[in-house]
Amino acid sequence: MSRNISEWLKGIILELQEMFFFSAIMVERIFRRPIYLFETFEQMHFIGIGSLYLVILTGMFAGQGMAIQFTYELADMGSKNYLGRIMAIAIIRELGPVRTGLMIAARVSSG
Repeated sequence: MSRNISEWLKGIILELQEMFFFSAIMVERIFRRPIYLFETFEQMHFIGIGSLYLVILTGMFAGQGMAIQFTYELADMGSKNYLGRIMAIAIIRELGPVRTGLMIAARVSSG
């Protein structure tokens, strides 16, 4: 029984050691030459500016769908005046960052 525990503990320690060495090599190579600035800025442009149209388009359709649904629900309660506030909170705080992240990840991973 103690042999199994010692093997298990040894495995965990070896795994942590490998993670530490990998992290140390990664941090060391961040500052080593060559630094590929052109490729870095090209990827930043592809991910950021290149994905902007897709994010805006999907955000518009998602926002329109939510607005229609909220209008029906708020009309039943007589609270249509609050639609703008609810949409602003829902999109800016909740749906916007999640949808943006998903769309950028989908575009970048698809090439």
